[in-house]
Amino acid sequence: MEEAVKAFDSVVHSGNEPNVFSYNILINGYCKARRLDDANRVFGCMCSKGVIPDAVTYSTLIQGLCKVGRVMDAEVLFNEMQTYGQIPDLFAYGALIGGLCYNKHFNEAMTLFHELETNGLMVDIVIYNIIIKYMCKYGYLKAANKLFSSLSVKGLQPNSQTYSSMINGFVKKGLVNEAESLLIEMEKNGCTPNEITLSVMIQGFLHKNDVHKPLRLFNLMIERNFSPNAMTISKMMCLLAASGSDSQEAAS
Repeated sequence: MEEAVKAFDSVVHSGNEPNVFSYNILINGYCKARRLDDANRVFGCMCSKGVIPDAVTYSTLIQGLCKVGRVMDAEVLFNEMQTYGQIPDLFAYGALIGGLCYNKHFNEAMTLFHELETNGLMVDIVIYNIIIKYMCKYGYLKAANKLFSSLSVKGLQPNSQTYSSMINGFVKKGLVNEAESLLIEMEKNGCTPNEITLSVMIQGFLHKNDVHKPLRLFNLMIERNFSPNAMTISKMMCLLAASGSDSQEAAS
């Protein structure tokens, strides 16, 4: 970050006026470093010098503000960019929708999502992934499943993140069979489940007192060089110990 500041300062000291691209790089660096006050200072500086912020400038700041929990400031900036003639792009919408969801302003996020759906922009899978993830997280599984089922009609293909969110949602509700069907569909469609998805499935099967399926998935994790988390390892050890005891009792 300090190198970026030095490079920016050298442009200024050489007598050249930084353009919007230069300012965006600096603002992005400050946002990534979670130094939003510095990012806003640079934003104010560029405006005072007559450099007009573009959609990238606003989107970067909106995302940065959301990441540090300053959602209200992000909303003000989102409205401000439209006032000054900058039309929000998918990145801006995604940043604010994701920020609203993350900070538990789900109803506002859904209002913005419906606005996006009706304003002519082609909504991509990234936006749908955000909505589906938080629908599942906040217990709106039926709505999430309806939205998931509509993706093909919209010309969109679910990816690994989409499937993982839905699988996690089903398992949280105790619908392990539905989650398993989705896992099979996921792999059939060429989406490889990650270690988190497999861990969720293992814990779902264990909760249903299934012995064989979690062991198969655990072995699959090892084969794929995934690192099971401590909870998954602990539960698998208990499973193996219990099945070993059962085998000894049966033998005797």
